[in-house]
Amino acid sequence: MLSVSNIGLSVREYGITKQADYIRANQVLPSGTYSVCYSVFDVYGEGLSSNCFDISSEINSNLILVSPFNNEIVETAFPVLSWFHSEPFDVLDEGEYYRMIVCEILEDESPGSAIADENPVFVKENLYDHQVPYPIDAISLKEGSRYAWEVQKVNRNNIIQRTDPWVFQLKSHENQKDIKYAVLSKQVDGGYYTVRNNRLYFRFDDYYSGEKLNCTIYDKTNKPVSVSPSNEKFGKEGKGMLEHGYNRFIIELEKYGLGKGIFLLEVRNSKNELFKLKFKLD
Repeated sequence: MLSVSNIGLSVREYGITKQADYIRANQVLPSGTYSVCYSVFDVYGEGLSSNCFDISSEINSNLILVSPFNNEIVETAFPVLSWFHSEPFDVLDEGEYYRMIVCEILEDESPGSAIADENPVFVKENLYDHQVPYPIDAISLKEGSRYAWEVQKVNRNNIIQRTDPWVFQLKSHENQKDIKYAVLSKQVDGGYYTVRNNRLYFRFDDYYSGEKLNCTIYDKTNKPVSVSPSNEKFGKEGKGMLEHGYNRFIIELEKYGLGKGIFLLEVRNSKNELFKLKFKLD
């Protein structure tokens, strides 16, 4: 009588695929669904029976999202989306691959529903990297909007494994207060002042009233652009006018068409003393 106790493998052979190499080295099956077939022969080589059945392996099937963390508010419209799985990419079977999907969450919609609606802002098929920068040619992320994202393992167009959907939100700057007030210095270092809402605020202390400041911004090509700051006390009528003591100035940058980047502001007073400020425009 045949039983599990008296049946053994006389010969064990492996194929020449990456999956076979993985099984030989680790003695476990990669995650997935497999067909197992066997045949039984008597001692004379006569076939007695044969059969096939399916088995699933999930022993090494960890598939998780890493960052942005769930419900995180991100600062950039081009976040790096990181995930992880526990098996090498080269053990994927033919027709298997990983896919990342990002969908906007509409009002009263759950993250899972947003994914299921199949209206993504970004899809990346055939992932072979655990870090995926949101591309500049994808649909732009909107400030204040929430997005659901997940990674799926696909086999012949069927999703066989997926992460839990996570949510991130692009930070809104609509109600963000302008950062006041930058302090100029005679030497600049590696730091810079970040401009918000296209308004550059800076302070300038002077002991002479009735004088004017001469202000120049150097653009990305080092071309000088003459600008006119407004003293908050005098308003637009007092372009660059100084009063004795503490002065607060605003430069409306939008009209100068500088674009994004890092720029240098140079300010000269009536004594021809030079003060500088490096600033960044987002």
